[in-house]
Amino acid sequence: MKIFSIVPALLLAGCATTGGTHDTVAVVGKVLETFDVSAEAPSSGGAYQPGMGGAVGGAVAGLLMWSGKDPAHTIYVVKLPDDSKRYVRQQGKVSIGDCVAVVTEKPKIGQESWLYGQASLKQSKDCM
Repeated sequence: MKIFSIVPALLLAGCATTGGTHDTVAVVGKVLETFDVSAEAPSSGGAYQPGMGGAVGGAVAGLLMWSGKDPAHTIYVVKLPDDSKRYVRQQGKVSIGDCVAVVTEKPKIGQESWLYGQASLKQSKDCM
């Protein structure tokens, strides 16, 4: 019966990644280009195969897969002063050429891209 103690932990871990506040500026640059993305569900990546875990395993795998569905959003390519690029997925509207700060919960040194919900773009006046 260990599966029943794992299920709540998995559900909480999945929810915990989306509720952070974005209060730390990771980088500042100008929006170079944008790409619109339609709503999509993440692939299960082959983690669950029929017969693994029975009905409970299938239910958990399905719940985890579809609970992480990203809404339609835009990928923003942000060009930094050193000509490197960063990629941010978000729903807000930012125009090409705008000076923006990539704001995250906890930036990682050298991070080049953020998935939907991991960062947001805020208008900035710090571009050269």
